Amino acid sequence: MARRRVSTGLSARLPQAALAVRPAMKLPDLRSVRGAGIGRQLAVGSAGTLLVRGCGMALAAVTAALLARALGSADYGRYVWAFAWVNILALIAIMGFDRLLVRHLSDYLAHDDRELVRGLLVRSHQLVAFAALTLAAVAGGIGYLALSGDDPQRRVFLVGAALVPVLALNLVRQAALQAHGWVATGRLPDDILRPALLGMAVIAVGMTGSDSLDSADAMGLHLGAAVITFAVGSVALRRVTSATRDAAPTTRSRVWLAEAAPLWWVSIGAILLVQADVVLLGLLATTEQAGIYEVVSRLAAVAGLVEFGLGAAMSPLVARLWATGEREQLVPRIGRITSIGLFATFAVAALVVLSGEPVLGLFGPEFERGTEILWILALSSVLSAAAGPNGVLLSMTGHGRPAARLTSVAVVINVACNLVLVPLLGLQGAAWSWLITVVVWNAMFAVRARQLLGFDASIIAPIWRLLRGYRASR
Repeated sequence: MARRRVSTGLSARLPQAALAVRPAMKLPDLRSVRGAGIGRQLAVGSAGTLLVRGCGMALAAVTAALLARALGSADYGRYVWAFAWVNILALIAIMGFDRLLVRHLSDYLAHDDRELVRGLLVRSHQLVAFAALTLAAVAGGIGYLALSGDDPQRRVFLVGAALVPVLALNLVRQAALQAHGWVATGRLPDDILRPALLGMAVIAVGMTGSDSLDSADAMGLHLGAAVITFAVGSVALRRVTSATRDAAPTTRSRVWLAEAAPLWWVSIGAILLVQADVVLLGLLATTEQAGIYEVVSRLAAVAGLVEFGLGAAMSPLVARLWATGEREQLVPRIGRITSIGLFATFAVAALVVLSGEPVLGLFGPEFERGTEILWILALSSVLSAAAGPNGVLLSMTGHGRPAARLTSVAVVINVACNLVLVPLLGLQGAAWSWLITVVVWNAMFAVRARQLLGFDASIIAPIWRLLRGYRASR
């Protein structure tokens, strides 16, 4: 359960993303190796996801640096703080349908049930669109009434509210593509196109000679980039789902809503966990510190790339194997997957820590103070990789409710730690709060996975098997 810091809108590539759904041009995806062994499917799916995510994070970093230098640390902090709220609202609006789509679409596709595939796609878009528009209106109204007219945070918050429906529907589209096996392709618009468009917009504004760009203007540019991203992603989804487009949709709204509820809280809990430190830093310290922390956590998140790629590739595979009774193919490989993820994460984390100061300096001299917390956040990625993708195992095998309860506990721990440590230690308090939460959260998931599934994904299991084998040989 690596820290998946939701970027401040900075995660995508070029307009050719829409063409990536063509078989001759697509990136490595699970669909192309659906008949291959489980190990090959995981390797190809992870490689494609890592390629897209890695390029996206590089683009995101460049765009964030452009924004930070154009806005200054104080205004950039206001932008980051407002976008943290936008992300939380978008995850609330999606109601767990992102995870439900991956799980149920994988099942329906495995059984060639086209009517249910079509029904779930249509109904999920309808429900999420309604919830997102309602939330955006309510949040915008609260922001307008609660913040004074001369408060610079007011305008950026109002523009950010308009982003909520776009981001929520983007997540639905991404989950649908992932369930169809197009894991890497599903991430292209958000991870590559969106930050590229935002970065180009910031450069274009700078080339006009205007020095009046503020946080609200930056959020407006982000909104424009997100709308274009949504249009491109919708074209990709339409092409991928062409085989089921003419099927008469069969809906099970009540069943889907009931099953999505615990998955919804897992998603909300996850976003609260990764955004609570930014939000609370903005409330209890300053929005400038929130901006610095977000940049550092973005850099530290590079260490979690491998775990993220493995988790994204595993989700549809675990759901499909569990639904078709082929789970024995996955169990022996879990330990190997975790071991590979841990060693790769450790190597990347070491590189991140060593290069921290010069990289943070690119954002501006104010951001160099973030080096004091970089090693703490990088260590949390290593410990998370050692625990393995137990959250994926629980969510994709029908154990969403236990996962939701454990996520609730983790949210409470994280918020409590931040409330105590941020006023005392500032940036370091937020970083230590995250490290404590990662350790407790992953430990709880590992124990619960072993109780419910009979195995867990932590590095402890393969180490224990090696020790037993060594003792037996003696």
